Amino acid sequence: MVDPVSVAERIKKENQREAQDLAQRRQHAQNLGKYMARQILQRYPEVRRVWGFGSTYETWRSYRSTSDIDLALEGGDILEIFRITEGCEIPIDLVSLEDCPPSMAAAIRSHGVILAEVPCD
Repeated sequence: MVDPVSVAERIKKENQREAQDLAQRRQHAQNLGKYMARQILQRYPEVRRVWGFGSTYETWRSYRSTSDIDLALEGGDILEIFRITEGCEIPIDLVSLEDCPPSMAAAIRSHGVILAEVPCD
């Protein structure tokens, strides 16, 4: 006979372990995104700022084990820059703030996180 209390305890522990694993993966994804943002600024001087957005950076959003890293760029050629993100252990999506719909750019600027930017002179 199945003991419902022990089943509930097991499920609770599994859920806690999964939540902890997801939190660690999100932190790793945030760190990887920040590293890639710095790499983009170093290699592509025409990029002025890199934003992180989406479930990796907006902690009010649900994060899943399949979540990617969303980066928005101010300046630069997305197709050229995409090359350095290929092969990352966590997929990275790039968006140009100049080329995306204005409402999306406004949402990124409002809810996203600046990961790297060129210092003002």
